[in-house]
Amino acid sequence: MDSVPAAKKVKSEIIKASKKLNLYPEKYQLDEYYPNNPVNIGRFFRWSYRIIYQVNDETIDILITEFLLFHYVYWGRSADYHFD
Repeated sequence: MDSVPAAKKVKSEIIKASKKLNLYPEKYQLDEYYPNNPVNIGRFFRWSYRIIYQVNDETIDILITEFLLFHYVYWGRSADYHFD
């Protein structure tokens, strides 16, 4: 898939998922990595993106959209190197 259409699809899916927060903001788990989480900051993932949001009385704010690089380890070996 070409990178421009792929990027547009990712953007579209993140926006769709974000809009659904209005219906059920507690759907996703709290973000335990957010510093001093006041118990109203959640997160969800779309592909390699983590979206962190805050639920307020009147609004839901997207705080961070972050690209994550995952490093998968299989049976003590990674894709790039071996563990000794």
